[in-house]
Amino acid sequence: IIILDGNDSNLKQLFKEEFKKDIFENTSYQLVSETITELQKNYSAQVTPREINIFYKEKDLRERIEKQGERFVVLNTGISFSKEEIGKIIENAPEKLSPNVVLRPLYQQKILPNIAYVGGPGELAYWLEYKTMFEAFNIHLPILMPRNFVMLLDKGTQNKLQKLNLTINDAFKDGEELVKQFIKTQHNDIHLEEAKKKLAEIYAFITETVNIIDKTLVGTTEAEKQKAINGITTIEQKINRALKQKSETDVNQIWSIKEKLFPKNTPQERYDNFSMYYTKYGKEFISNMMETLTYDLENFEYTILKEN
Repeated sequence: IIILDGNDSNLKQLFKEEFKKDIFENTSYQLVSETITELQKNYSAQVTPREINIFYKEKDLRERIEKQGERFVVLNTGISFSKEEIGKIIENAPEKLSPNVVLRPLYQQKILPNIAYVGGPGELAYWLEYKTMFEAFNIHLPILMPRNFVMLLDKGTQNKLQKLNLTINDAFKDGEELVKQFIKTQHNDIHLEEAKKKLAEIYAFITETVNIIDKTLVGTTEAEKQKAINGITTIEQKINRALKQKSETDVNQIWSIKEKLFPKNTPQERYDNFSMYYTKYGKEFISNMMETLTYDLENFEYTILKEN
């Protein structure tokens, strides 16, 4: 185990050029903002970069620096600096400066480079937001590797899945969709989707006829069509509610499975404490998990541990 004091003056000296570019050129803000805009097509933003991503530190003080006019102001204090004054701090006392969440990975990689970083989806998205920033500063971005995802199926949950004729893949579906799917498999006499299609065909014929006679009535026809379809949807919802009541026991079992594997709509591994499984299964739990885990990135899958 290596422990470093990130506030050590000698280490901060290594980061002087990065401090200058962030404070005087807002390089990090520009590059990270551009990357976030691109990533937001597929991922949620993990951070909000600022024009200056640095805190000022003194004893019992750590406040953000912000440029206001020609001065660099330490927020919530009466402290401020000119460009020349803060430049001297960077050169002579960089330990008074502290990177925020945006610059921290850059500083971390500068003083203690990692070959790879293993993390979850949110963590990897967080690092990806800094890719162009790392390139601009010519600092090595670690290889980003997804961690293993593990779920434990106890005997009770396995029995419930088997009884309901559900697979573990079904358990990953949205709860409401799973309940709806289950009910439909139990009641094959429901064909309201077909009724909606037929209704749409009837109204298509009516619309075509109306269009020939008076085009101004097309809007009214379309509105009536939508009203009719909404009526069928309402009936369908009422039928499903009635079927849910008839299948209440099975539906409760489905929600019990979802709560066991995704408590409070959170993956089991992110909610349950590891100690509860270690207490129950002992050291074998770790060895069994290690034997089951895989790092085959081409076929990366959720690891399911089944209780015997």
